Amino acid sequence: MITLLELAGELSTDSSTLRKRIRNRGVPTIKIKHANRLKLGLSGESASTVRSWYKDIVDAGENQRGSDFHYKANSLYVIQTTPDTKPERIKIGMATNVEQRMSCHRCSSPTLVVRRIFPADVSHETILKKHLCSHAAQVGEEVFDVANLDASLARIDAFFCFLDIVPTFKR
Repeated sequence: MITLLELAGELSTDSSTLRKRIRNRGVPTIKIKHANRLKLGLSGESASTVRSWYKDIVDAGENQRGSDFHYKANSLYVIQTTPDTKPERIKIGMATNVEQRMSCHRCSSPTLVVRRIFPADVSHETILKKHLCSHAAQVGEEVFDVANLDASLARIDAFFCFLDIVPTFKR
């Protein structure tokens, strides 16, 4: 038996994303009492099934995921997905190769504009998502509609400035 949070850490993925995938694919979950709290968990067999989903998967940014792989994205990007039709829509994400990742995004958003690139860790992205949720409408997992683009970019800059992280690209 393993908790969902432990399995997500093992697979280097977000626990809420993993929970949604498990629920959508009909994998049975169980409630586990862990540290005097009830947590969502999986049996050993179910956990093996979930682990098989992540074995040797290569994503668009060529970040291979496997049992001995640890996610090493080193850049957080902020882009305007559709500046021509919806200029207040931004997307944040992580990549090891931002140029290659942007070429993948350009397939669905050919007019995208890169606004910021920061050297960052996955934990920074998670915190930034929560920060953006406080003042922007979350449209997708990493997509937000902001009321004022410049003000939102200033908030993002302030967030990273507080962490003493300087952007490697700013537009």
